[in-house]
Amino acid sequence: MLLDTAALYFRAFYGVPDTVHGPNGMPVNAIRGLLDIIARLVSEFQPTEIVACWDDSWRPQWRVDLIPTYKAHRVAEVAGASSSIEDVPDLLTPQVAVIRAGDYLAVAPTVVKVVRDLELPEFDARIRACSDERTAELDRLSVDWGLGSSMKRAQSALGALAT
Repeated sequence: MLLDTAALYFRAFYGVPDTVHGPNGMPVNAIRGLLDIIARLVSEFQPTEIVACWDDSWRPQWRVDLIPTYKAHRVAEVAGASSSIEDVPDLLTPQVAVIRAGDYLAVAPTVVKVVRDLELPEFDARIRACSDERTAELDRLSVDWGLGSSMKRAQSALGALAT
């Protein structure tokens, strides 16, 4: 199963109220929603392999050349800049940094940065059981960020399919 991580966390951000906060007061609606989506997809489709894809080029020129309106609604023009940047909601920006750091994508065994026309080496994306050390780390992160039930659902769904 390939996960379009950015699409999923944007959907989660807009689908889960921004009143959902971690213990430090930071909104975690996108993070919790992403974990819940991963848990649901894994439970429903029971994949043997899973890859959370990350695309740093959110609006690549080759796509804009094909479809000029591609993600045009998410463009913020910056004075003096030679290109546009993505208009990301203020409450989402810190959550993307947490997701990108990999702490929460650790529930998926592999994160791949996708670049057009890049030959990727073979990798093993089979879902594996978490080590006791990794489970303890995920539990700690879950407490730190207030992700209890979302983290448990994701861990449970992936654990049920682990080889």
